[in-house]
Amino acid sequence: MKKIVMVSVTATLIACSSDNSVGGNGEIYPVDEFGNAVACVVELEGLNAEANGTIVTCSNGHWIPYVDPNQNNPGPENGNGNGQPENPNIGPNQPFYDDPQSSQSENPWNDNPVVSSSSDSPVPSNQFTDSDGHTYQTKVYGAQTWMIENLKRNTSESYCYDNNPSNCETYGRLYSWNAAQNACPPGWHLPSNVEWETLFQTVGAVHRYQDRWEDAASILKSRTGWDSGNGEDRVGFNIKPAGTYDPESGVSASMGWITGFWDTGYDESSEKGFLWKVGGDFHIERIDDHPYYGYSVRCVKN
Repeated sequence: MKKIVMVSVTATLIACSSDNSVGGNGEIYPVDEFGNAVACVVELEGLNAEANGTIVTCSNGHWIPYVDPNQNNPGPENGNGNGQPENPNIGPNQPFYDDPQSSQSENPWNDNPVVSSSSDSPVPSNQFTDSDGHTYQTKVYGAQTWMIENLKRNTSESYCYDNNPSNCETYGRLYSWNAAQNACPPGWHLPSNVEWETLFQTVGAVHRYQDRWEDAASILKSRTGWDSGNGEDRVGFNIKPAGTYDPESGVSASMGWITGFWDTGYDESSEKGFLWKVGGDFHIERIDDHPYYGYSVRCVKN
């Protein structure tokens, strides 16, 4: 368990270790008492930490050099010269929002999103309609924009659970790994392993063990529909138990119990694709499976 000390109005995070970790992009991370790098997650937004004798600030998913607001110091490269992020809608109390142009960004714990629209833009900015006419709700998490519904585009090697079209409407289609790679509509793409893990960190999942995020499922699973245990859906991602489909046998299985999301990874030696599996436990785990199996797809905006 991380030891975090918050002091005064401008809280300070102190990592309990004399060592610190440097990321692949040169970013310096504080570390916990186990020597693990402390990710800049939403709960730490705006907090300061000591890393290798340098004070850094958690800002928009990254640790950046601390800037004294009382001095006229330049901000980070992507800032506006005063140490503040360029986008005024991203802040300690606004990590997730539906309309990045709106000052009325919703509270991330609110199930009823605030939608801004105008006479010039009749379609709410937190919706997207694909070429098949399917409309999806979308949401911004940090620097990513995700569909918060499973993909429904009808492609080759995609299926409805039990071959029932109503299941496609409720849970989205189930795609083979190959189909999933190109299923997302133009302007969107299938998320990579790294993009999934970025999402987990952004929404506040902090307990990671190898390829398993121990607390991610409770944050992201829907509050209803799970025979294996409902989630809290704290950030509106709304993972539903869509189940799987085996086209070789024609058998659908595990609706209500599990769901899985293909990513872009593939193991040439085993000839299996990678996916993030969500089940009854409150973790999300990266596993591999036969690429012809049908699993769900979520898309990320380019």
